Amino acid sequence: MRNHFLIIIMILCLSCAGARAATLGGYAAFSDAALIYSGMDEDGNPGIYRIDGQNGDIRELYADNGYILGAVGECVAACVDIDGEISVIILDANATVLYTGEIDEFAAVEGEDSFYIGTDRLKIENGAVERTRILTTADSGAVKPVAEYEDCLYYLDASEYADISAMETVESVASLCRADISTGETRRITPEGATLVGFEGDRIIYTLNEFYVYAGDDVEMIDNGRGLYAADLNGENAVLLAGTGSYEDGFYDEYTMVRDGVIYGVRHDYLSDEPVPDMCIKRVTYQGVALEDIPVDFGSLIDVRDGRAYMFVARYNERWENIYDDITAVDLSDFSAESLLGSEYMRLNYYDEGPRVAVNADSVCFTGVARDGESLCLWTLARGGVPEALARLN
Repeated sequence: MRNHFLIIIMILCLSCAGARAATLGGYAAFSDAALIYSGMDEDGNPGIYRIDGQNGDIRELYADNGYILGAVGECVAACVDIDGEISVIILDANATVLYTGEIDEFAAVEGEDSFYIGTDRLKIENGAVERTRILTTADSGAVKPVAEYEDCLYYLDASEYADISAMETVESVASLCRADISTGETRRITPEGATLVGFEGDRIIYTLNEFYVYAGDDVEMIDNGRGLYAADLNGENAVLLAGTGSYEDGFYDEYTMVRDGVIYGVRHDYLSDEPVPDMCIKRVTYQGVALEDIPVDFGSLIDVRDGRAYMFVARYNERWENIYDDITAVDLSDFSAESLLGSEYMRLNYYDEGPRVAVNADSVCFTGVARDGESLCLWTLARGGVPEALARLN
């Protein structure tokens, strides 16, 4: 692994009571203690490090780079190279290796006290890790855990089409399924082509998308009813909440989160003639009531919290050159947008890594490179303030 390859897991100090942990996809996960990152310290030493979210103090957890999988409480799971073999390790905040084992995919889902990797559960209890196989009948190469909810593991199962869909991924051809964590009993929740959006009480929210099946020279498009759905936790009584569009329609609505009974996403416009296409935030209640669209600058939805939608926005000129990056906060009551960084500060993408942003009650934390330097830093931004560098990450 190259020494400057930077994989970041952000675990931010959330000052508000009852702040929830969240996963933002890719490499980002949030808890309540510190920032964990794999890279180099200021002296160029590779390792996995823990930055205190209050004062920026840095502690080495592991003396080599790793691929960070996730965080549960103060424990971190990572893939590392041990004597030429890729293994998964679990570290605590005191740099103790609680577990070392085999791994066959670089993905994990965080539960209340466990990591889920492939078909297995790694439960952390009293400073020890117990590994058990939850999905006893599944092919580990065809399943992907996506969430723990109400004592069940929800996962994608692509075994139906895995052998004949070389041009597709597990995520695009899979059914959404669940397994009872105590008994291992499994249940199929959706048809193939499903993506989990989230949960609302006793309802599960998901989308269905079309996909292509390849068998020799034959190509078949499978469409199990694309759209946004809500069903009970058994997958029954499914209701179509909204259409999601397609390339042929000229747009696609990508729903990514559920907050307080409302499902949020963004619309991608395929037919715009503008260098930077128009975009809007889509909102649908879990009863299927469409709320007014919110026009926003082109970007990606980070989070919705305390009446504001937070967007990562890459600012471009007419030649499609990235001028600077920004974080905007959109008021959900009047749709007004506030630039949090302005035009003087940041490039939030670093090498091939996307931005890492966490939102809490009174501040925003993010990684970025200041315009006057090439050091990647962890920044904190209080409401109404200016960005303040907490720690340098390389």
